[in-house]
Amino acid sequence: MKLLKWLDTSFEEILLLIMLILITGAMTLQIVMRYVFLSPLAWAEEFCRYCYIVSVFLSLAFTLKKGNMLRVNVVVDLFPTLLRNILGLFADILLLGGFVLFFQESITRTLFVRTTGQLSPAMQIPIWMMYCVMILGFGLAIIRSVSRMCAICASRRSPPRKPPFWKRPRKPPLSSLKRITTRRA
Repeated sequence: MKLLKWLDTSFEEILLLIMLILITGAMTLQIVMRYVFLSPLAWAEEFCRYCYIVSVFLSLAFTLKKGNMLRVNVVVDLFPTLLRNILGLFADILLLGGFVLFFQESITRTLFVRTTGQLSPAMQIPIWMMYCVMILGFGLAIIRSVSRMCAICASRRSPPRKPPFWKRPRKPPLSSLKRITTRRA
């Protein structure tokens, strides 16, 4: 049970962190090898590109989990809560449908690329392995979308959202804080 809880809360975050560390380490190594030892690595840029692709597809599920998908809520915020929830659920269903279509197409593309036997230029790994990242990303997005919709339906309330920028409390500027502290002293 603890493993499932950890996977639910930290899976994408840990993988994204690992990808960022790998990109940073490989690019640093490439810079040192190129400018200090005058012998650049042939595989480093391709490796970083693949790590970046993995992080893009993993971040799709991560943004769904955090509820930070890009939405325009200007008109929707004017509606009553019940209608807002219905529209949000409808939008989530449409999003889920798109993810299912992308998931199916990524499986088709991956199987096609696997039959070609194409290898990456520098690292000589099969290209179909990179296409599997699409399957992973859209599969995780489907899981996160379904769990989000189940949570919304179970709680029967609107999903957690940030208030619009005009309703957020304003922080006083730093200069006014300095004036307050100097007056008291």
